[in-house]
Amino acid sequence: MMRWLLAIVILAVASVSAYWVVRKYRPAGALSVLESQSMDMGKMKPPVGAVPVATQKAELAPFSASVTYSGRVVAQGDQDISARVTGRVEELAVYPGQRVIPGQLLVRLDSAELSAREGEAQASLLESQQQIGVQEAEWNSRQREQQAVATSLPIARNEVEEAGQMSRSARAKLVTVRAEFQRTDTLQREGGASLQELQQSQAQLAEATALYNSSLLRQQRAALSVRKAQSEVIASSSKAAGAGKLTDAARATAALRQAQLRSAEVQLGYTQILATAPAEVVERVVSPGTLVAPGQVLLRLKETGRLRLQADVPAEQAVRIRPGFPVKAQVLGHTVKSKVSSVFRSADSQTKTMIVEALVEGGPQLVPGASLTMEIALEAPQKRVSIPVAALLQDAEGKSFVWKLTGASGSAVVAYTCVMHPEIVRPGPGKCPKCGMDLVPQKRSGDTVAIRQRVETGSINGQRVAILKGLMQGEEVVVQGTEDLAEGMPAVKVPWGQDGPAQVPLPTSQPTMAPMEGMKH
Repeated sequence: MMRWLLAIVILAVASVSAYWVVRKYRPAGALSVLESQSMDMGKMKPPVGAVPVATQKAELAPFSASVTYSGRVVAQGDQDISARVTGRVEELAVYPGQRVIPGQLLVRLDSAELSAREGEAQASLLESQQQIGVQEAEWNSRQREQQAVATSLPIARNEVEEAGQMSRSARAKLVTVRAEFQRTDTLQREGGASLQELQQSQAQLAEATALYNSSLLRQQRAALSVRKAQSEVIASSSKAAGAGKLTDAARATAALRQAQLRSAEVQLGYTQILATAPAEVVERVVSPGTLVAPGQVLLRLKETGRLRLQADVPAEQAVRIRPGFPVKAQVLGHTVKSKVSSVFRSADSQTKTMIVEALVEGGPQLVPGASLTMEIALEAPQKRVSIPVAALLQDAEGKSFVWKLTGASGSAVVAYTCVMHPEIVRPGPGKCPKCGMDLVPQKRSGDTVAIRQRVETGSINGQRVAILKGLMQGEEVVVQGTEDLAEGMPAVKVPWGQDGPAQVPLPTSQPTMAPMEGMKH
């Protein structure tokens, strides 16, 4: 019996000795089988190491307060494609939902009748052009004739002048010869002149009379020639004028035929309806084979070359918005940046909202009628330090702070924890509230630790918040993993995904347990 009792005592002493040996020489933070069995398995955490976090740097960049509201994409304008001539629809080349570009064929109408009209107009124009040639030839002939007649009139007038001079000279000579004859006749009766002298004087008088009569006849003929030339000039001028009028009429007719041909060509062109601007087909109103009249709607389009992004903003905020303020919209998974183009200064009587609009260039990711969320600046951008909203936290007193990463300094003790319950962290020594064991020092590890930094915030633009005091440009703040941080806790930056850290760093230090009395070496 005594031997059995002695064996039990020796076994117990050996077990206790082995326990404390293991406690002393095992790696810091490692648990024994008994300890692991006594732990609260539902709240068990991995050994204390560097906490994985995601960070961003405080940025100094243009920043402005903003508001975000839902809205819609509105087409720049609606187009009703209508027929401009009567015809039968031969082809509708587009379908609803299809985007078209300028110059693309939309509709083709039957063109047989209009083609015939164009041919008739071309033939009529050719005939008129030929008539112009005939009339111009006649006009040129009349003008040459007029010029020729015009040259004969001065000649006739010169003949009249010469005939007048000859008539005056012959008359003067006749007067002289007649006086001489009368003197000779008187002398002969008185015996002072011979009969021969009288006969000679009488012959001279007859010759002078004949010469004078001849000059008068020539003068009359010259006057007739002048009057004839004048008549011919008037007649040729009249003929030339008539030919000119006929030529002008032929030209006017040709111009009319040209206009008719142009009209026929334009009407023929109306049988092919082309897109004039980037647009999206909304509706086909008619079907191929339909007989349509001028003004009848064939297609309905929405212009997509430029689109209008509209949001309904409460009036008290909309009045602060000005054209030119930045706008960032999320449309069908795409981000579109623009500027405010206009604010409709008329509030809806029921919703008390005003429409804020921004113009953007159209694209395949923008669909008229699509919903969007629009972030609109409430002020002109100013350079400010800002951080992501996710980094901003509040303490129990409601004051704002961020977790900021800073370099670690040596291995100074910053907290105490329980070996059995590592989730228990206290700023100083004490007992574990769960198991009553002494808390052991937790040493700082890694290159960076997290510290609280109080900040004074300014305006928010939806994704970022302006920092007025507490941070400087370039300082890193934690945006993911803040829920696991404590003051002075080691932290390491890792890639972060939607479900958490993409990788978890291995612990670089463990809590150190102070050896029990009597087990120190």
